[in-house]
Amino acid sequence: MTTIPNILGADVVSEITKNYEMYNKSSDLYIFSNLPRKKLMNATNGYARGVDPSEVIYLLNATVFGSGKEGIILTPTRLYIKVMGETAMYYDFNIISDIRARENSLSSSLEISYTDGTGNFGYKSYDIVGAIKGYEVALVETVKLLMPKKQEAETENESKTDGVATSTSNHPRVCNGCGATAPRGAAQCEYCDSYL
Repeated sequence: MTTIPNILGADVVSEITKNYEMYNKSSDLYIFSNLPRKKLMNATNGYARGVDPSEVIYLLNATVFGSGKEGIILTPTRLYIKVMGETAMYYDFNIISDIRARENSLSSSLEISYTDGTGNFGYKSYDIVGAIKGYEVALVETVKLLMPKKQEAETENESKTDGVATSTSNHPRVCNGCGATAPRGAAQCEYCDSYL
């Protein structure tokens, strides 16, 4: 069975664990060694469809009642996100140019800047309403740890022909539920809410 220590190596796992222990103040952020099964299954059968549960580093529950059907999943290569009122998305780490978290009195937000591999830049901010605040630094620091170094990313981007957070195919994704063409990076259909 593939596990996070086997995938990432002891040094990276040590850094991830240190980030979690040092920065996490939220009871809604779970690390790979302590993932709640039901929340994990809801997430990997929903907004992070197809993710091998043994490859989940972090799971952030962003639901009020704790189902795990909305939130964030972090794997060694991608960040999956689904928050209330937004389409499920994922971002490959090699296209993320910056990630930040901001807090206010009611919620926190995750801000992602990315490039789509063709020189186009994008920015998206997600309001994380249902999660108990305090996860932000642990999550952001771990994403930054897993992002390819700038020089490595530039080399990879030169060889990529595809854009933001989608399959490596240039063909559009089509929803199985309603047949609509899904926008690049979508993990969920914007018309019928089916997961792709």
